[in-house]
Amino acid sequence: MTETEAQELAKRYYNEPELYILLAPEAANMATGISVPLIGVMKGELRLIFLFTSKELARNYIDSKELDTPDGIYTIAAIQKDHELFGLHAVCNGALAIKVEGICFNDGQPDALALPIPLFLQINGLRPEPFKMLMAKEQAEALKAKGDKPQVHMNPMSICDFTNPYRISDERKEELMNLLLADRSEESMQQALTDACELWENCYQFATLQLKHIQKAQRDFDAKGLDRFNRLAGLLQDTIFSKLLALSCVFTLKDDDTGLFYIKNNACYLLYTDRYKYAAPQSYIPLYNLEGFAGFLKRNGIERVIVTDGPHDIALISAAKFIERYS
Repeated sequence: MTETEAQELAKRYYNEPELYILLAPEAANMATGISVPLIGVMKGELRLIFLFTSKELARNYIDSKELDTPDGIYTIAAIQKDHELFGLHAVCNGALAIKVEGICFNDGQPDALALPIPLFLQINGLRPEPFKMLMAKEQAEALKAKGDKPQVHMNPMSICDFTNPYRISDERKEELMNLLLADRSEESMQQALTDACELWENCYQFATLQLKHIQKAQRDFDAKGLDRFNRLAGLLQDTIFSKLLALSCVFTLKDDDTGLFYIKNNACYLLYTDRYKYAAPQSYIPLYNLEGFAGFLKRNGIERVIVTDGPHDIALISAAKFIERYS
């Protein structure tokens, strides 16, 4: 590529009405769907940000480089050309503020272009400008009170096409508990819990049943109510167990000190998503079958398995269910 061709390409990329930038999965808030741009390294020294002219190209690049996609989420953000905070010029200013020297467009494609950010701006008749860094009001006040300066970071951006199915609305929570507490046979209830609810919704039902209804029945010495709620808890445990077995992959936590499965209060974890793994206190391990996990439970005398997505509701299942299933 000649110098003239590179300059024309740089102008073309700057004038794209929309570009897609790679975000860092390890820095992402997977509950709200935001992250900061991914910083890569080229030829061992040049630090870059990566942009693409289409979402499809960005996703294909992530796949080709085997970059992480927690819970199948591609951490990509859209950039509109002239946006004050999230336009290409603003992103370049943010990159320079954290000592990122380069910008790369359509890496791996015939029209790929990588060059220093100051040169890219110069070609387009621009220059570096002071970076406008976003910060939560509470964070700014805390820093001011301490007399500290904020740590410079690029502004967080919204992940394209982000959804969070594990966050249950108040309306849906009410529907779930009405379904669980409806007057119907155990067989009918089991079918409803299986067909009308997602796995994480069953976990919400279990947690609410335990923390609200069972505890109240115990305080009120309501033997009849306690018996009913315990039977419902058993149905939920069976439902959750069956749904776990049907998944192609679940996760458990690894004790980073011992390298073994993580144990807390004589319980191990099963997580049905790795969406929140970068916020977890221990590392995640994928499990493509549960036979080895069941063997670990048996060898270590584990009593319970905690089922959760990570930050939200948990359900407790007897470890004996897993041990018996794989004996």
